[in-house]
Amino acid sequence: MKKVQHTKSDCRKRTQETVRKAQQRLHFLRRLWRVNLPQQLFCNFYRSTVKSILTSCITVWYGSATSAERKALQRVVKTAQHITATTLPPIQDIYDKRHLRKAVNISSHPHTPVIPCSILCPLETE
Repeated sequence: MKKVQHTKSDCRKRTQETVRKAQQRLHFLRRLWRVNLPQQLFCNFYRSTVKSILTSCITVWYGSATSAERKALQRVVKTAQHITATTLPPIQDIYDKRHLRKAVNISSHPHTPVIPCSILCPLETE
C-alpha cells in the first residue's frame, strides 16, 4: 500500500477543482429557477449536487485551504443562497460540524485508546 503525501499545490488544485465543479452545477440551479419550479426543488437540488460536491472529504482538505480558497468556496454557497432564496449554512459551519462529528465518532470507537489529556499536554509547573 502506497503512502500518499499531499502538497500545498495538490490541495490548491483540489480546491480549485471543487469550486469549478460546484459552479458548473450552479448553472443547472439557475436553469431550474428560470422554469419557475417550487423552491423546495431548488433546495433539494442544491443539497444533492452543489453541497455534496463542496463537502466531499471536507474534513480532509478544508483545513489546509488558504483564506482565498475558502472565500471562493463561500462565494459558491452565497450564489446558491441567492438563487434558492433561502438561508444556507456557511461552508465554515459545515466543516466545523463534520469535523466535530468525525472526532466524536473516532473517540467513541471501542478500539480507540483513551489517553488522558494531561499525558498529551502536560502542564508546565515550576
